[in-house]
Amino acid sequence: MKQKKQLAVLSVLLLIAGVIWFLYLDHDKPMVTVAAGTTAPQLLSVENPQLHTDRLKRARETEYKSTGRNIFSATPPPPPPPPVPTTTEQSAGPPPPPPPPPPPTLPLKFFGYGTVPFGSAR
Repeated sequence: MKQKKQLAVLSVLLLIAGVIWFLYLDHDKPMVTVAAGTTAPQLLSVENPQLHTDRLKRARETEYKSTGRNIFSATPPPPPPPPVPTTTEQSAGPPPPPPPPPPPTLPLKFFGYGTVPFGSAR
């Protein structure tokens, strides 16, 4: 009886899987489509297509000016030194109250843990 139930459940699940597979399978669309005809690329309108030699000369004559940091290192530069705070004279006021006294130490001793066997009185 148990095998008949399992067989019935299996057949129902296979039927549901087959229906879902059939519905999600595209029957109308072809697998490969042909691309539309290619159009010629649009050329850019450039006023003067010659080399700009003045710009090239200016770029070649530039010199590197260092800022003190290694440009080939990935580590960040060291932070700038913190500003030194200026000390201002403060008016002398009344002294602060004294702190509370420390808590007293109690003369306690630890004698260890004790166990009481079961069935005996304390």
